[in-house]
Amino acid sequence: MHSFNNVQKAFDHFPTSQLAQKELEIRDELENVLDQEDLLWRQKAHCDWLQLGDGNTRFYHSRTIKRREFNHISTLRLDNGDWCSDQDVLQAKAVEFFERLYSKSPSALKGMPTFGFPILNSSKISLLEANVTDEEIKRALFDMEPLKVPGSDGYQSLFFQSQWDALGRDVCHWVKEVFSGKPIDQELNNTLIILIPKNNNPENFSHFQPISLCSVLYKLIMKVSANTFKMIFPKLISQEQAGFIAGRDITDNIILAQEVIHTMRCKRKGKSWMAIKLDLEKA
Repeated sequence: MHSFNNVQKAFDHFPTSQLAQKELEIRDELENVLDQEDLLWRQKAHCDWLQLGDGNTRFYHSRTIKRREFNHISTLRLDNGDWCSDQDVLQAKAVEFFERLYSKSPSALKGMPTFGFPILNSSKISLLEANVTDEEIKRALFDMEPLKVPGSDGYQSLFFQSQWDALGRDVCHWVKEVFSGKPIDQELNNTLIILIPKNNNPENFSHFQPISLCSVLYKLIMKVSANTFKMIFPKLISQEQAGFIAGRDITDNIILAQEVIHTMRCKRKGKSWMAIKLDLEKA
């Protein structure tokens, strides 16, 4: 910035083509630095909704600090009811809680029905068994948000999108190998678990929403699979399932639940009604 001001002052006193060219070069360099700084704070602030508009370092920096304060776990209530602020103890309890959450509890499923499920026809089965194409892989990658928080590998989708001409062939080859049965490398399979508070005053680990941060290539495998499943899920999943299906809105079930509760409250005659709310922690 100091060099830019000096060149402008010199140009004002004695304008030359060399100074004009120098001013343009410094201006381009300055804009590049400001763009890089804006991108840095955009990633730190994690503001997807502020994609357009003027750069504002103070805003990004302030939002980053606020997010860090909100997401920091300082004190929690243990199973025995005592409050704990020891970070080593909290880390151990977090590992214990989520190992239990993500592990399978031994249980016997008796009387599980094997009939009544939708059946895929031959054309849908052929669709699932078809080989993955380069175009499907590229479309899935470029559909990803470019600046989402990276996984343990540190890469974002933007890196692969911007370098597709150099990396595209290798990426497609690797994805096809995975779909043909090759195991995913352990490094690419590693996942970071980030805890997001469900409310403003979380007291225990059940009050946090675990968010998995996977590598871009792992997410690419899942997205290619999901794009294929999208074409058959509407035929397999009943209309009562409103979420996760294209063209359906989970708020429809919220409205339906409100109407059901309202009807139950207004009902004065006949048999009693009962509503059951299930919280499937391991769903």
